[in-house]
Amino acid sequence: MICGNCFKEFDEELGVCPYCGQIVKETESYFLKPGTILDSHYIIGNVIGHGGFGITYKAYDKTLDLVVAIKENFPQDFVAREPDSSQVYLYNTHVINEYQHVTQNFLNEARSVAMLKESKNIVRVLNYFEENNTAYMVMEYLKGVTLNQVLKTYSDEHKLFPIDTALQIASAICDALSVVHAGGIIHRDVKPGNIFLCEDETIKLIDFGASRISNEDEALNRTKVLTLAYAPPEQHSQRSKQAAYTDIYALGAVLYQMLTGRKLSSALDRLEHEDTVDPHTIRGEISERLSNVVMRAIALKPELRFKSAEEFKQALMTDKQVRSVEAEIHMRALKRMVISIVVVCLLVLSIYGGFVFYKNQAKVFTVYKTSINVAVPIPSGETKKDYQKEFERYMLKDFKKEYKQVKVHMSYVAKKDYHDYLVKALASKNAPDLFDSSCLSKKDMDQCGELSYTESVTKKSYSYYFLSKVMGDSYTKRMPTLFTMPVIYENFESDVGNASTISSLKQLKNQYLIDRSDLATYELAFNSDAKVTDLNQYKNTFIKTVSPLYQKYSYTKDEDTNISKQFKNDESDLHYYLTDSDHIDSISAQYHFCRINSDHLYGKFTHFYSISKNSSDNQKRASSRLMLSFLGATPQNYLSVIKSEGLPLNKDVMDHKKQYLLRSSTCEFINLKRNTENLNFLHDFDDSLDQANKNYKMALK
Repeated sequence: MICGNCFKEFDEELGVCPYCGQIVKETESYFLKPGTILDSHYIIGNVIGHGGFGITYKAYDKTLDLVVAIKENFPQDFVAREPDSSQVYLYNTHVINEYQHVTQNFLNEARSVAMLKESKNIVRVLNYFEENNTAYMVMEYLKGVTLNQVLKTYSDEHKLFPIDTALQIASAICDALSVVHAGGIIHRDVKPGNIFLCEDETIKLIDFGASRISNEDEALNRTKVLTLAYAPPEQHSQRSKQAAYTDIYALGAVLYQMLTGRKLSSALDRLEHEDTVDPHTIRGEISERLSNVVMRAIALKPELRFKSAEEFKQALMTDKQVRSVEAEIHMRALKRMVISIVVVCLLVLSIYGGFVFYKNQAKVFTVYKTSINVAVPIPSGETKKDYQKEFERYMLKDFKKEYKQVKVHMSYVAKKDYHDYLVKALASKNAPDLFDSSCLSKKDMDQCGELSYTESVTKKSYSYYFLSKVMGDSYTKRMPTLFTMPVIYENFESDVGNASTISSLKQLKNQYLIDRSDLATYELAFNSDAKVTDLNQYKNTFIKTVSPLYQKYSYTKDEDTNISKQFKNDESDLHYYLTDSDHIDSISAQYHFCRINSDHLYGKFTHFYSISKNSSDNQKRASSRLMLSFLGATPQNYLSVIKSEGLPLNKDVMDHKKQYLLRSSTCEFINLKRNTENLNFLHDFDDSLDQANKNYKMALK
């Protein structure tokens, strides 16, 4: 049999491993047996922890020659396992949806923690996969003890925990939470049992099983996951909003316990009868300033706690004075009174200013009673019925509600026929009043009208990215509704450092750089001397073999194929891949994004709309207003978030897109203030690969 501790083979009849001395013991029948192989290269060993939702095993990775920990998704309310079997099965087929939901949450946990690999204070997730009708998460194997075990020892010996050590632990967990919260995640179960003190003196935050993405929609539909002494009031409510301050309360409760030797009463008991004694009253060597810090962290009202983990750490580790909860309440009441007076004054001014602006705009852009014809292509793979339903709901509904005086007649044309249909309609001067013009060449645009009405609004608006600059330049006859930009990401399967900052695209000259879209300008970075045809041939060959690139490619050490050589030429190298921003929300957590700081960063506008120059003035006004409505919240969310066809030009929707993507490293790509200051837009007519490369070379000169 295989020893579950040292993973060496020995005769089971001996009853003890001759190599490490572990005694053979009976285990629960539903545990995986030591020696079980997962994902072809993980050998399962002893169980090191289990609960109602999962089982954690010590394991050995044959490929990397590394001891790891593997957590198995095993919600005991739903599943069981036959003895001597690896497969799990459902007790009842009626709970399949619930089980799938739990499993998906488990994988989300793995993805979430995998994104946080840059912090030394967070347990590292090395891999995750599905097998045996369930899911598994591979983590680094930690040697040491939990804080809970240490505190129990101090309690049993009637000793108080050292203050300096308590502050050191709280500071390390603040660092961990800073990274977690920056990634759009809240842990929701910070407690002594989830704080691990490693043998090498590293302090790690573990077990993200209760974590959730911190956006408001998710906050309203959470399963209660809490440990009473560390859960704030908002965590007791199914409908409450939870955020960084939820974890700050929990860490404050842990710190309170370390300093005083007492656990907090549950938040519900404290709400009914607050009897929490200040730490400095219990333990005289604790300063009043530190006592105030702890009490602020565990304040029942979220707004009285620290705003962030960074602020909490600063309060802990510096001598800066911190107000008590009572003093903070008084100060906030005073501030609210002053702010109320200022807000009333600003409100009066804004109402007046808004009235003046609306009055001026109405003169420029009045929409009269009329009817307009609109034509759009049906995307490949969609039926006319389904697309019509979507377009009416997301692209037209708000406009029709606001402009009831305009009748909109839609034409939905199959994508393969759309270009010919549109060119013929323009040539016969019988084109729709408004149409998707993305497929047109520069010559075809002769029958399109100038966007004077649209330009008058976008040039004065601060609601959209880029349009105030480009309208009236290259886009006088068609208006974009989305844009894309290049995205470079790397595989870190061999765990070589952190993701790089790309200061020049030429840095990637000798790396495997593949462009999945037609933004071929960036292929020059792969090899500035290569011919266009060679680049295309290389790209096509690679994509056929590994497409889509963002899926993990499995290989073995002995595999000797061309793709293996291309994909993993040298295990010490990082390999980079190129796509555009249409695909960023699909890229697996197995890959890390690289920030691009190039002086020459090129993007493209997409999803263009134009107006027929043969339409009447009233129809042009109505068509322009409908075109502008495509930059509104609902259409932009539909195009960029639901359909993932590009990045939104609408600034508010861009903020929503960033929250939707969740991953902090992804958000860096679309942080327009930092990463697109040098974003230039390629000319959008007849962009062949050859022309794009010429544009790139000209720009470099």
